[in-house]
Amino acid sequence: MKNRLAGYFEQGSGENRPKVDFWVVHTDAFRIFVDETTALNILEALDQRWPRIWLRFRNIFGDRVSLRSRDVLAVHQCTTAARELNRRFYAALAAEEPSEEGWEGV
Repeated sequence: MKNRLAGYFEQGSGENRPKVDFWVVHTDAFRIFVDETTALNILEALDQRWPRIWLRFRNIFGDRVSLRSRDVLAVHQCTTAARELNRRFYAALAAEEPSEEGWEGV
């Protein structure tokens, strides 16, 4: 029996890794990863004039989730291309030389 999460954690070169696009539901305490259909259903439920008190759905791993509507802080898309751009951006920031003056010279 193969672990259903093995594909997400297997190490390998960038070309061999699967392209995984997902959406993230943020709360104060945690992040929930969902597929596009689920994310759009959550956003639609939140857009209602009188949203349901509880949202019930499955995350990308197949687990059942029950979440109060008022606890959803944000829902955003997370694509493979966006994550790669994010990694390159932070690598470029880290590669910059620090200022010679520092905070004392201000």
